This record gives sequence, C-alpha cells and structure tokens, in this order.
Amino acid sequence: MLRVEGINTFYGAAQILFDLSLSIERGETVCLLGRNGAGKTTTLRSIMGLTSPANGRISFNGEDITGKPSFVIAQRGIGFVPEDRRIFPSLTVRRNLDIGAKKGSSGNGLAEWTEKIIFEHFPQLAKVADRVGEYLSGGERQMLAIARTLMGNPELVLLDEPTEGLAPLMVQEVIRIIQTLKEKGMSILLVEQHPKALSIADRVYVMSKGEMVYEGDAKEILDDAALKQRLLGI
Repeated sequence: MLRVEGINTFYGAAQILFDLSLSIERGETVCLLGRNGAGKTTTLRSIMGLTSPANGRISFNGEDITGKPSFVIAQRGIGFVPEDRRIFPSLTVRRNLDIGAKKGSSGNGLAEWTEKIIFEHFPQLAKVADRVGEYLSGGERQMLAIARTLMGNPELVLLDEPTEGLAPLMVQEVIRIIQTLKEKGMSILLVEQHPKALSIADRVYVMSKGEMVYEGDAKEILDDAALKQRLLGI
C-alpha cells in the first residue's frame, strides 16, 4: 500500500533522514519507534509532502507521490494526525469535524466515517460537541484531531505520538481508539513511545539518527527484554 524507498530528507543544510525505507501492507498496523530526534516525525512529514525528500521515492497504491503537495496526498487517501494536533481552537468540535469531512468511503471497502459514527466511537466528543476547541482538555483535543482525520475517510492514517503528554486514563482511551481502527481494517502508521503501542502493532521499525536500525515482528520486541532495552531503552 505504502512504500518508502531510500529517501534522504533535509532541513536546510542539515540531513535528517539517510536512505530511509519502509513499507505498509493494506490493513497493517506498523509502529515506528525511536528515541527523541531519531527522525520519526520527519519521516511522516516526508510522506505527507510537508518536508519533501531530496531524493528517493514514495509510492501509495502504486502511484508515485514523492514531493506532491500535501492536499493532493490527502486527497489520494492518506490522513495525518500531527503531534501538535492542530485543531481549530475558535471552532466547536462539530465545526472541526465538518472541516475534515470528505464524503464517501475510503475506497478500500471501509465504511464511511460520518459525524454520527464518530460520536459513537468517541463518546467523550459527543458530550462536548458544541464546545470550542480552546476549552477542550488535552485528551479531548487529541481525540478530536484523530476524529477530524477520520472524517476525511482515509485509507491510511499516520499518527504522530498520539499519547504524548496525556494523563494515564486518556492514554488508555487513545490506545483503545487505535485498537478499534485496527479491528476495522484501517491501515495505520503509528509513531509512539508508549510500550502499549507494541501490543497493537503487527510490525515494528526502529530508527536511530535518521536511519532504520531494526525491522521485525512486534511480538519479537515484546518477548525479548534484552532486545527491547537495546533498541528502545525500556
């Protein structure tokens, strides 16, 4: 479904990604791990066209999307939930959802996401549907950011540190939502530090200093304490 092949990405003169490659099959949940500064967010930004790679190739459903504008990539069916959430603070939850809405199913057999279905899966958002974004809690903002992306009916969702800075109960709720998306057959690329993410993922990539240093089954890391300590420091 998604194939990233040997990309090199820079911020100015500073190279962040070095010949980086990864792939995601339809319906997979893939976790991208690594310590702070490893290049995980830059990887997502490269896929979304926010920081275009200098070379290499990114393809989605067989189409070369390398360096295409972000709105074109979103139209092709990739949704992005950034680490800083980027909700509209002056608009209500409903209006935030309306802005993200794209009619019709994702095109891969998944059901269409509508406001009604969103509120069924995000009951906390239903309770604050008419509240403006600036008065939401951190967890509510994160849920809204995910829900707004789903309203675009993507085939693939990129999630950047969705549990970062959340209280433990909200971490559990966000993990539950991601697990639900997986069960529905959504394809997911998840950047996350929380160990619970490993229990959701099918496969794992680990990055260090802009390079891939490990690729394997998520269960391998979960079951091997020495490997987990060496790769993740946990």
